[in-house]
Amino acid sequence: MGKLLIIAKPDLVIRRGPGAKMLKSFMDISKAKIIASKKLVISRELAQKHYKHLSEKPFFDWIIRYITCYDAFAFIIETPVSADEIRSGLGSTMVEKAEKQSLRGKYGLRAGMNGLHVSESETVATEEIKLWEESGALKEGSLQFDVGSYTSEYGNSLDNTSRIHDFFDKLKDKGEIRSKASKEFLYSALKDEAIGVEDHAFDRFFGIFWDMLM
Repeated sequence: MGKLLIIAKPDLVIRRGPGAKMLKSFMDISKAKIIASKKLVISRELAQKHYKHLSEKPFFDWIIRYITCYDAFAFIIETPVSADEIRSGLGSTMVEKAEKQSLRGKYGLRAGMNGLHVSESETVATEEIKLWEESGALKEGSLQFDVGSYTSEYGNSLDNTSRIHDFFDKLKDKGEIRSKASKEFLYSALKDEAIGVEDHAFDRFFGIFWDMLM
């Protein structure tokens, strides 16, 4: 049984229907036993340490804004399935490059807004889990979030992923994304999924999403 760190990122939490489906499917393919769970807003300090390996990338500041903009769900799982097999089912980091039947291909939003972080190996997982436990963000044996109840509550909620993917697939060039009509479509499609999310929180998230597209 190997241990992995899992993060349901803010895009997956805000998008209730797709989020619940992706989490349910992930738990099924990983045969996961959850040994720690928590709903939290990730601190900027923890985010910077977690993504330290990307600190020289031009998108580093953006990814910190993104991962800290709203609630996330964090888990430590035990699983008999290898990290490589799980990540194969998860799909490419970049949503548009992910296999259509992978979890990110089915439920990811766009580019790096792919819903779930999964440790890339058990070695990396050991380092990540140590960081999260030492920061006080997670504690093995402490179950503060019930993923089963969440997926049951939102599993049948609106899922606009196919509409959003079709929209991007039909764009002739990036300039079309910048149009007022495109922005209105994307805002509406995502807002409809954001059940119970406060307007100011959704608008902050959408602004980060829009910045990514630009």
